[in-house]
Amino acid sequence: MFANYSKLLLQDFERKRESNQVPLGLVHLSLAQLRRDCLNVCSKRYERKKDEAVLESFFGVGYDKTAVLDAIDGCSIDKFRPLVYFLQGRTNNPSKNIIELLAWLIDFEKRPFELGKMYEEPDTTPHSEKNNTLPPEEFDDKNRVQETKAITSGEYELRERVKKEEEIDEYGRTVKVGSNENQETPVSALLSFGTAKNAPAIIPTNQPNIKKQVHFKALLWPSALVVVLVITFFLYRKDSCMYWAGDHFERISCDQPTNGVLIIPENSERIRNFKRITKPDTLTKKDINRVFYVKLDGELEYFTEGGFHPVYLTRSLKPLSEYIYNTHIIPLKSRAANIAGAYDSLSASHKDTTKKTVLLQ
Repeated sequence: MFANYSKLLLQDFERKRESNQVPLGLVHLSLAQLRRDCLNVCSKRYERKKDEAVLESFFGVGYDKTAVLDAIDGCSIDKFRPLVYFLQGRTNNPSKNIIELLAWLIDFEKRPFELGKMYEEPDTTPHSEKNNTLPPEEFDDKNRVQETKAITSGEYELRERVKKEEEIDEYGRTVKVGSNENQETPVSALLSFGTAKNAPAIIPTNQPNIKKQVHFKALLWPSALVVVLVITFFLYRKDSCMYWAGDHFERISCDQPTNGVLIIPENSERIRNFKRITKPDTLTKKDINRVFYVKLDGELEYFTEGGFHPVYLTRSLKPLSEYIYNTHIIPLKSRAANIAGAYDSLSASHKDTTKKTVLLQ
């Protein structure tokens, strides 16, 4: 039964990958990105009852969300190599924990695998054959089978309704039943506009230039939009850049000299919300998984939002974990408290000495 479970999982993975519903690491097969994806998935949808077993099997802990995040953050990216090899087709028989990790990452509905539970054989009928079926009514009318192969069920209902009111004359034109008016309104025109109400009253069949005019109008608007966007870009590009000012982003003209300072396209949200935290000793436990950090040259830098470092653009920012809080923030708090205590003692001693001097005088 585990074979059927694996096939159903892979079928769901392919479907979600085609619709861009899987994490980036499963698309680009990047080891570092897979670790970031695991941190993101655990932060957003940690389900102990459903995923504790697979998380404990793969990361060594699964009973607590914070502990799992710390384990993911501290694990080597090589741990994800078997999953990458499996998705690349280099291995055909991955271990059970690799299969379950994939199920967790894509939020597979039938996870986890349960021994003794029946998993149906996945449907291997090609998707194109499933969608190439005809309405049941068409099998009773041999004269219209070929006609309905190219239309959807919604168009089929519309065409049937139109055919009840119209018939085709000897010149291929549609004519109202019971009427002497040769109103040239092809059914294809009705289908193009959606309803007979919106269709043009007269579309002569002997005018081949109509189709060319429609195509020209259809291309005119997108072309005009592209021109407007290009002109707008060149008109306003001078105010569309920003640079990192040490602890925040500043707007700058794209043409302004910066003496080697990195200039990037402006991002209003980034300018407004992305800041460096210059006093990390003020952070509290409430900031765990809410602020982000990166380690550069042995020192930690803290930021209000995630993403990538504003200067070292290849270095990603990680969520603040409880482990980092306990090993780095707590010592900073203690050091700040000791300095404040020493300053208070020095101030008190200075005041006492000043008081004695005044009394002696």
